[in-house]
Formats: sequence, C-alpha cells, structure tokens
Amino acid sequence: MAENPKYDLLLRGGRVICPASGIDGVRDLAIRDGRIAAVEETILPSSARETIDVSGKLVLPGMIDTHAHVYQYVTGRFGLNADMVGVRSGVTTVIDQGGPSCMTLPGFRHFVVEKAETQVYAFLSAYLVGGLEGHYYPNLYSPSGVDVDATVASASANTDIVRGIKGHAEIGGFARWGIKVLEMSAEIGRRANLPLYVHFGTLWNLPESGANGEDADTIMERVIPVLRPGDILAHPFTRHPGGFVNRHERHSGRTRPGTKGRRRPRQPFLLPCCPQSARRRHRAAYSGCRHARLQHRGASASRHAGAALRRRESSLPWPGAL
Repeated sequence: MAENPKYDLLLRGGRVICPASGIDGVRDLAIRDGRIAAVEETILPSSARETIDVSGKLVLPGMIDTHAHVYQYVTGRFGLNADMVGVRSGVTTVIDQGGPSCMTLPGFRHFVVEKAETQVYAFLSAYLVGGLEGHYYPNLYSPSGVDVDATVASASANTDIVRGIKGHAEIGGFARWGIKVLEMSAEIGRRANLPLYVHFGTLWNLPESGANGEDADTIMERVIPVLRPGDILAHPFTRHPGGFVNRHERHSGRTRPGTKGRRRPRQPFLLPCCPQSARRRHRAAYSGCRHARLQHRGASASRHAGAALRRRESSLPWPGAL
C-alpha cells in the first residue's frame, strides 16, 4: 500500500449501474472523503486505504423510494422506521406519502426528518388528520376533515421538506362523499404550486347504507379532468378494486369476447388475485378514457408496486411515467 493512498475505499469488480452517467458494466469504484472519486475499468488496489471485492454484486447510486410510510408510531401499521427502509436498505431518500398533515407536520419534522440519517421528504396529506392510524377510521376523511387554507399555508411554509400533496380517489370515500374531497385536494395542489399524488385502490369498504348515489364505475372519468399535467396517479397495479390499469387485459393482448372490431367500452378493473366477492362489488373505470392521455409525470414507485411499474414503463397509458 502506498504511504499516502489516493482513495479511502475501493470497491472492485462490481457491476456498476448509473443511468445518469450511462454506465452499466463491471467497474472499479473509488471513494474519497465520503464521495465517489473515480469509476474506471481498473483502479490499482494500492491507491486505496481499504479494498473490498464486490464481484458478482450490484453497485448502485443511492435509490429513491417515492412512496414510503415513515411516520412511525403515528400512522399505525403503515408507519415504519425511516432508516430501516432507507439507508439500511440501500435507499438514500424516501418520500412519505400522506403521513403528516398541516397539524402533524411539526412532529414529523422533529421526530422523523431531523432524526433520520436518510433524507426524508413528504407529500402533505390533504386531510387534517393525515394518515393517522393508517386511515383506519373513514369518517375522519370527509370534506369536513379538509382545511384548504391551512394545508396550503403549511405546505408553503415548509418547502424544504414538502414536495407535493397527497389525495385519494378511493371508491369507499367516493361512495360516501363524491368528488368533493378530491376537488379540495386538487385546489390545495394548485394554490401551493405542488403536484397532487392521487391514491387509487380501495381503502374503505363501500358503505352498507347512506351511500350518496355515486357510481364507483365513474371515478376515473370524474377525477382526471380535475387534475393538472404533472399530477401523479398512484398504484396502477394495485390488487385492490378501484385501480385504473386492467393489467390482465393490457398485457395479455386479448380482447373480451364480442368486442372485436368495436370501440372498447369502459371496462372494470379486475385482476386474477381479486376475491370474487370484490369483483362483484367493486369496479373502477378503465384507464383507456381519453383524459388518461394527459402528460402526467409518473405514478407510485412504492415498495408494493414500484419494481413492476418500472419494468412496465413502456406499456403505461401516459408518457414519462416513473
């Protein structure tokens, strides 16, 4: 080893993948002062204080999880430790989707953002209660549970960590309160000049009584006109009723019997793993409506659906998705 090695650490022989730099191949990677100093086909081991053989392993830039739930102890079963799902999992940045609200954001900043080694951002919930107890109590999420002015003020005052607004196009809520909650969420996004991230897929069962007469089949065609370019449709491949991509039909290339040669009607969202009872009770609009072709920036890349979504980018119904 040289008396004054050039690098602190050398990772040798790993497959380095860096889309930003156009690198995908076996390389040596050197680190100095906590930063990547060199990526070359061969770097002499004597140039580093420490050398680790990473042959057969992937060497990646820190990943970003755009759909996490890290408001631990506040968002119930959803709330995980930020560093457990962050830096300890190879993820340097996480975005909490809808955990904190305008009321609970100060606690999120103090107990999560400032304590974590992971870089943590948030899409602020449109609801006053945020993701409290994992959205376990649907009555907290009616239009009366949204304060547009307060949420806009909170988002605008915390732009260092708030990067968007979280809303829901959820058929249980739609059957209870119609489109009003989503319209209020979209107004918050417009006034705060932030993208709106829209949850699709069931959170709450359809109400046994007191439904407002809204047809859950119409949710997609009602929601899309409310949104702006840059807003985000989440969970396209959810297994829960109320999603917006009919994955089975889209990827099988098959059409339903009797539809060949005719304009395809709006189809229900059905996946093979959906329970039969759910198939009968819950349907959502097929994503092929003309509004779905807006230039939306992306969809959820959560731990639940992100890997599948990235693999299927070319087949998504709008350009530029994650």
